[in-house]
Amino acid sequence: RFAEDAALLDKLRSYLKQEAVLSARVVAGKEEEGAKFRDYFAHDELLRTAPSHRALAIFRGRNEGVLSVSLKVGEELPGTLHPCELMIGNHVGIENRSRPADKWLGEVVRWTW
Repeated sequence: RFAEDAALLDKLRSYLKQEAVLSARVVAGKEEEGAKFRDYFAHDELLRTAPSHRALAIFRGRNEGVLSVSLKVGEELPGTLHPCELMIGNHVGIENRSRPADKWLGEVVRWTW
């Protein structure tokens, strides 16, 4: 029930507000149809600095099928956990102590994120 834990969601939202990059790309073949969104065909901006009117325009472009939108949060090095995965694991007390279920619990955290 990670998605229902208000304190955990608050931690994750705060982290994303500070660290996430709002990324928009044009959907292939939609350049002409979505000309009014051309400013966002290859757009990256820190979420914390994006004015609400710009975010709304990007989401309108997504809803119209012209833009694909994602949040990017740092680079994940092979063999390491994403900072949000660490937050989730720490919040619910999951850590690798070489117990039989620890690997599975770690995967649950990864799936959750």
